[in-house]
Amino acid sequence: MIRILIALCVALFALGQASAEMAKPAKPAKPAKEMTVSGCTFSGPEACHYINVGKEKVTLTANAGVVIPPARTFIVATGKLEPVQITFCGVTHTFRASKIIPTKRACPPMKK
Repeated sequence: MIRILIALCVALFALGQASAEMAKPAKPAKPAKEMTVSGCTFSGPEACHYINVGKEKVTLTANAGVVIPPARTFIVATGKLEPVQITFCGVTHTFRASKIIPTKRACPPMKK
């Protein structure tokens, strides 16, 4: 009888600890840091604008009042790299530019 009572107390204690773990509030996500990238813009068949950030192809979007230059323009852009909610263009991140400066530098020829 005492063994059953002790086992029941241990089980209830463990359940209380597990409930307390699940009740902890989730940590808020860190805000994206402002960064500057440079590279050639290009467009795909989905009418999306892209830029390479490191070795990753990301969509290029602009904040209000910022104009996205035409494809095959070398740019220097400042903004935030954010994950996408809807993967329409087949990428996992989007670069939301707050400032885009087109340059006169020529883009390399497209690879086939």
